[in-house]
Amino acid sequence: MPHWADGASALVNGEPTTAEPRDGWLTVNRRWAAGDELVLDLPLDVRFTYADTRVDADRGSVALERGPLVYCLEAVDNPGQRLDDIVIDTDSAPEVERQADLLGGVTTIRARAVQRARPNDSWWPYSSKASVSASSSDSPTVELSAVPYFTWGNRDMGAMRVWIPAE
Repeated sequence: MPHWADGASALVNGEPTTAEPRDGWLTVNRRWAAGDELVLDLPLDVRFTYADTRVDADRGSVALERGPLVYCLEAVDNPGQRLDDIVIDTDSAPEVERQADLLGGVTTIRARAVQRARPNDSWWPYSSKASVSASSSDSPTVELSAVPYFTWGNRDMGAMRVWIPAE
């Protein structure tokens, strides 16, 4: 049973099995006969996967995942947004949308985010005072569009990110 498949279920010949997953494995012990069918139903809910806090570059960030797929943000799908200026809203539920005309047909994820204010327009990125927090009430809310990671880099040049700041 994949670690991401919370709520997975199994049917044997159309009937729920009493077997429980243990250590990542579902073992169905029974006398099997020709024509028996085992159906595993794996949910494809969108989830936020939090980065390990020991990885400095990703600390405080999340990745969007759906089933076994990791998603990414590409600049081409998020025009007008600097991908390094957004903070994703993990309290709002992402939406799934099938787009048959995009990259040969992919399922995309739409999620809400807040655009961080830039502390200044100088070429020098550092300041003697803290920048505006993403939780500021005057920070604009934006909608993000994510594509499966395996599809990135097949359109226009631009920024891409998997780990999205969540704080």
